[in-house]
Amino acid sequence: MDSNPAVLQLRISPRGVSPPVWRRVLISRQITIAHLHQVMQLTMGWGDEHLHRFIIHGWRGHREGAFQFFDGPDTLSLAAFSLR
Repeated sequence: MDSNPAVLQLRISPRGVSPPVWRRVLISRQITIAHLHQVMQLTMGWGDEHLHRFIIHGWRGHREGAFQFFDGPDTLSLAAFSLR
């Protein structure tokens, strides 16, 4: 079995929401962080109106702030994190 599959299954759930709201999505591990953000907006029915950030294995990234991915969310793919 491939330890780094071409497709990832993610559970998207915002913190601090009661009752819990979540979506399960299948995505390519080659998509960028920026594309993942778009997928999340569409699947959750959001309009990109709130601040957000990603924390993946200790890496932090969000819209124009103090912590950003070295390569930027438009070029950094999920494959860079060796997700399984």
